[in-house]
Formats: sequence, C-alpha cells, structure tokens
Amino acid sequence: MTEESLLMKVHRMHPVSILSCLAVAAWTSVSHADEAWQCPFETDKHTVVLYHFDEGTGNQSRDATGDKKLTLRAFKQALWGRRPGFGTTARFDRQNDHLLIGPTNNDKLHLRTCTREWTIEAWVRYTGPGGKDRPNSTARNNGYTFANICGTDEEGAALADGYRHGWLFYLRTERSNSNATLLDGLLPGARFLGSHKGKDPNNDVGGAFWPGYRHGWIGKDWGRIRDTGWHHYAWQFRYRDQTGYMFVDGKMTRKVPLPAPGRAPTRIIENNAKRCDIPFQVGGFLRPTNLPGWKPGDFGMTMYNMEGEIDELRISSIMRFSVADKLAIIRQKLPDAGLGVPYKIQLGADAAEGKTRWKMMYPTSLPKGLALDRTGLLHGTPEKLVKGRTMTILATDQAGETDKHTF
Repeated sequence: MTEESLLMKVHRMHPVSILSCLAVAAWTSVSHADEAWQCPFETDKHTVVLYHFDEGTGNQSRDATGDKKLTLRAFKQALWGRRPGFGTTARFDRQNDHLLIGPTNNDKLHLRTCTREWTIEAWVRYTGPGGKDRPNSTARNNGYTFANICGTDEEGAALADGYRHGWLFYLRTERSNSNATLLDGLLPGARFLGSHKGKDPNNDVGGAFWPGYRHGWIGKDWGRIRDTGWHHYAWQFRYRDQTGYMFVDGKMTRKVPLPAPGRAPTRIIENNAKRCDIPFQVGGFLRPTNLPGWKPGDFGMTMYNMEGEIDELRISSIMRFSVADKLAIIRQKLPDAGLGVPYKIQLGADAAEGKTRWKMMYPTSLPKGLALDRTGLLHGTPEKLVKGRTMTILATDQAGETDKHTF
C-alpha cells in the first residue's frame, strides 16, 4: 500500500473527508438533495465496480470491491495525477501507451449484472484544448473533441477481429467538425450496441444519446462544460421504461426514452450479447499494435482518446440520482395480455413520498379477469380481450401529490 492510498483510507474514516466534500460543494455550485456524489465513493451492495485510482504508482488500478478480475492494467505505463481531498487520479495524454485496460467479456463490466437499471459515473477533468479528433482523411483544422471515459466499444477505431457488442460513456462536442474545441463545450454521450442478431442494422442505440442530436436536452445550454476543472458526469438507464438520463455535476441535463425520436422500434437496450471482443477500457481506445499485421486506419492512433484526468469511476446496479422532484408514474410499456394466460405486472412511480395508492380513472374497470389493486399490481387471468384499449391510471402518494398516465 502506498503512502497516498494509506492517507486516503484515513481521510475516509475521519471528518477530514467531510471538509473536503464541503469544499467541493462550494465550487461546484450544485443544489441536489443527495450530495454523496461530491465525496470519494464508498462501496455498497449496489456497487458493481469502483476504481478510486488511489494507487499513485505502478501500472495497475484495483477494484474497491475486491474483485481481482476487474483490475485495470496500463498498456505500457500508467500516468498519475493528484486531486486535493481525493488522492491520486488516473491521467491520460491521448497516447496509446498510457490507457488502462480491463478484462474482455466480463459480466460486470459488460453491465450484464445490472438487470434492472444502472448508473455509470466518474469525475473527469479535461485539460486539453480539444479540436484534435478527426479522421486522417480530413483537414487538420476540421477536427472536433471526443474523449472516451470508459466502456467496451471502440467506435470502430481499433478492433482487429471479433464482435462489437459493447457500450461507451464519453465526452464530446456537439459539432463533429469546424474545429470544435473545449471552448465549444463538452457534453456527456453514450452508446450501447447490443447483439446484432435479428436486429442488424437497427440494434445500436448510440444515436439516442449522441450529443449531436437535439432531442431530450434540458436547459438552455445542456450543461456544457468549457473549463479545465473537475466535473462529475453520470449516465443512468432503466430497463422498465427504457429511459436514459445524463447528469452533469448532480443536475439532470438530458432524458431520452427509447426508441429515440425517428428511430426503429428495435433500437432499445437489450443486453443479450453473449460475446464482446473489446476489453473494458478507460481513457481511450487501445490500438492493438502488439498484434502482428495490425496497422492504424483512418482514425489513427489517438482519435477519441482522453487528454486529462479521471477519478472515482463507479458502475452501480441502481440509479443513484433521482429522476423526478415529485410523484411521477413510470412510463413503462405494459406487456400484451393473452386470453386465459395469467398476467402480473407491478406499476411504479418515481419520487413518491411514503406509500402510493393506485386506482383506475378511465375506464373505471378492466376487462373481465383483470384487476388493479391499491398497491399498483395489475394482475389476473383475462377472460376477454379488447384490442386497442387504453386505460388511464391515477397515483397518489402520502404527501398528496398525484400523477396520472394513460397506458
């Protein structure tokens, strides 16, 4: 254990860490009910993987949950930075040699253990001028900015052989040309490919969370970051209503239900790929120069790679951030009912105060054999089917807040 990692253990055990968190809160100017994200993260039962990057020396970064299979290793040599109150950080200079590489096709890192929802989050400090990301076939002054945080895809930049079925979480400028630099503002983006089987080419939901599309953004400036300070980024997703959320410094900046506007109905997230041949990568996309015969393509050796620092990288099997400030029924798609087939589905709501009561509004009853109880459980065995029928349901929490939705 290094001196730095020992100091961080002390910080996490004593009130010194609280002072550090208050300092973070002062300069982030964020108002959010749950401020735990402003401190160095602790593991809990929902933690899939957590990298503190507190090693400070050597070429490995270990998972705080203790899973040795999740250890990251520098391709050649790790670079380290330092952040007051948080210890050491993983540093990147866009070069292949310093990227951190994890296992390939690991269930945790491929999000297969996040069966209901997930949060992928990290503290990131982008320190470069930006504008350097461009294919070699384009003019030097026609680049943009793309910085990979982590994931199991590589944007087609480096895979020598195998299947692309992974995901990405990254920072990017809205524009893809015209020398889009840090001054244009960085936005969080994400991509999830999933299995091509039976869907190709309509399996990829990358466009849904791509910063270049205008749907789903919240606020005038979408939470763009134009400075070189530390900022917290998070991508949340929930299978129940196929909705993804982006957060910047604790504030929701984007909400996208899938499929995104104008997209094929198959462009939803189904984590059903059994194989992904791209390793989990942090800070960029590894170019496999160690493989005989591999040569860089049009994306070269540095396109999409991070210039800056990453800290406190965590994947969780829950949504860590609230997605509503008052009672809101989850807009889930209900499965079709079959005649004589037992049916059971639980309705849900976000931001409920205490218990939630449910009741039918219109129509006042369901087809014979089905019932909605006060807990929001829709159940029964249909004795009659009515095609094309909708129902409007009312939910009320103990604070008196109400919401209604037509399913």
